[in-house]
Amino acid sequence: MSNVVKLPATSTMTVEMALDHAKDRGLTECIVCGYDAGGELVVYSSRMDRQNALWLVEAAKDWVRDA
Repeated sequence: MSNVVKLPATSTMTVEMALDHAKDRGLTECIVCGYDAGGELVVYSSRMDRQNALWLVEAAKDWVRDA
């Protein structure tokens, strides 16, 4: 995972800023998850089934632990 760019975590980054950063990276696959205004979990993914989405989520968990 040497191609992962670790950005500093910030509580001031907006949804638009986060999505713009993601779009600038030229991603081939992604998962977008967050909470809507009513507090409901919302999840979207690109071109992947739930199994591959799980692998991506697990990789994200590892990234958080190593940060």
